[in-house]
Amino acid sequence: MKARTAFLVLLTAGVVGSAAWLVFFSPVLGVRSIEIVGNLTVPSERIEQQAGVADLHPSPP
Repeated sequence: MKARTAFLVLLTAGVVGSAAWLVFFSPVLGVRSIEIVGNLTVPSERIEQQAGVADLHPSPP
């Protein structure tokens, strides 16, 4: 019975640890690009400012 309990504890810790890594440290859930549609009356700079987009990459033409 102790072996089964230890196995379940280790399995649970592994699943929770993997899920935490996936959500907080993995690039899998990262955003690579954003496309804004319908911004005819609002300039792109204003949208980027409101969204808090960093100036790390040049804006697409």
